[in-house]
Amino acid sequence: MSLLDEYIAKCDEATSDGFPQNERNALAREIISAFHNTIPNIRHYRGARITGDGSSNDHTKEDIKQLRGKLLALRDEQQREFDEKFGCSVVSGYIKKCEHLIEDSDTTDEAANELGFEISSIYFEKIDGFDNGIGRVDGYGYVVAYKKSDLPKIRGKLMEYRDEIVRSANGGTPPATVTVAQSNHQSVSVAVDLNVAMSQMWALPDSVMTSDEKMELAKLLNELEESKGEGKEKVKKAAKAVGNWLFDKAIEAVPTVMPFVAQSIQTATGA
Repeated sequence: MSLLDEYIAKCDEATSDGFPQNERNALAREIISAFHNTIPNIRHYRGARITGDGSSNDHTKEDIKQLRGKLLALRDEQQREFDEKFGCSVVSGYIKKCEHLIEDSDTTDEAANELGFEISSIYFEKIDGFDNGIGRVDGYGYVVAYKKSDLPKIRGKLMEYRDEIVRSANGGTPPATVTVAQSNHQSVSVAVDLNVAMSQMWALPDSVMTSDEKMELAKLLNELEESKGEGKEKVKKAAKAVGNWLFDKAIEAVPTVMPFVAQSIQTATGA
């Protein structure tokens, strides 16, 4: 599962009834920090509601849905680039159709059955064991009907098939190395590295870093990211600020954050 998929899944959990409000607030802050340099205007997802206007600063389920929508848009954009590069447009299209029916509460078994047979007609011979563990079978072992509950398994088989296409194109390299950034623009790849660093940072336990400290560090990491393109001296200054902060306040977080800092310096200096 990619970093984007993980955050989208977290958003799904955060919109459920009974989800702790403090965790919903923390998730929103984490997403904004992680994708600040990747998704334009992500900080404006709450519209005109701003801190200090008299309304609650808690993040609502609708706020999380807005953030989820921005993550989905980014994932779709990256997926299009990915599909163009590896010729996966058709299988990715069917994966998306499965996801649409899975997420739609009004999806009937009839609709799932129709899509299941459409996919089977194309991929039955391409995917070994396509029907294993899915569908209602007759006395001869042939699938005679698919249900909505089969769609997640069908989606999984299609994703594995897509991964095989990528592995073949990469000479056996796992697709995980290319699923996050497919752009030829270096800034996108670097932004993904920042996202990974942010995600790992926010996953650190409170015993290592408090939420306030994570916000402080997120600000410094964003400043480091923004310094790229302004010359190596600016980058080195921003990197030093991150390092000083870590050694002063959260030395246990150094292994999590410093790989991104080191890469930033190497990129700026050409080392």
